[in-house]
Amino acid sequence: MNTRLRGARLRGQHGFRSGKVRSFSYAYLAEVEFEPGDTLTLKFTSGVEVVVDGRGLDRHRQQVRLHRADEIRESSESELELDGEGISQVERILITEGDKL
Repeated sequence: MNTRLRGARLRGQHGFRSGKVRSFSYAYLAEVEFEPGDTLTLKFTSGVEVVVDGRGLDRHRQQVRLHRADEIRESSESELELDGEGISQVERILITEGDKL
């Protein structure tokens, strides 16, 4: 089952542009992958995989690694139009539910 999220919070919560929020616990975060370009993938022991696409996501990766990311959310349409150095933008969050790790 794939669920598209439009924003997200970690510390167990992912939020979406629509206002929907989904929460996950750091206690069940098994792995974090970061691909320059920018894709951040969070894998939980429950089998849930959260893929965050955007740009400038290294800051989010650091916050997740340190268990300090309270929220990861999709950027609004107006935020996506911004351009510049050091801007972090989340274009899309995709949550997939699979087999437990």
